[in-house]
Amino acid sequence: MKAIEKANELVYKYYDIQDIYYSNAIECALIAVDELIEATKKYIAIREKVEYSKTGYDNVVHTQYDKFWQEVKNEIQKF
Repeated sequence: MKAIEKANELVYKYYDIQDIYYSNAIECALIAVDELIEATKKYIAIREKVEYSKTGYDNVVHTQYDKFWQEVKNEIQKF
């Protein structure tokens, strides 16, 4: 899924809630994405600290995951 598609999906999930304004839906989606970004960063830091992955593959995957959510956040901010 592309970042713009995920951004639209998140905003409209919140917008579909009865009696919520579009601007509030955007703010809710941004809060959710910020939480995902923060959780990913903490997860990467913990894995690096305990040297869990000898190949580094997991950190590459989670760094890409973090990048994806940053792109989603940027798309939401354009709304």
